[in-house]
Amino acid sequence: MWWMYAIVVIGIIAALISPVKNLFTTPKAALKALVGLVVAAAVIGGCYALSSAAPVPNSAGGFFEDVFELRFTDTILYVTYLVGGISILSILVGEIRNAIK
Repeated sequence: MWWMYAIVVIGIIAALISPVKNLFTTPKAALKALVGLVVAAAVIGGCYALSSAAPVPNSAGGFFEDVFELRFTDTILYVTYLVGGISILSILVGEIRNAIK
């Protein structure tokens, strides 16, 4: 679980550094990156709002009850499902569009 936290934090830091780096090279690219960052934050916020903090039974007969971990894992799973679905749809649309041309 801790590796997942580390990878997510590294991704967030990289997403925050990229627009700042682009600001000094091309301001137009930085604006696009900042818009993308705002959209990503809105998607993550929406997935967080949908996540549940309900206790989950484990194999030892107890429950996972840490609210932060439950909501965080639900949020990351929802984001992963959403991004995976969007990428599959974009592949399908791209292939259909190329077949039509």
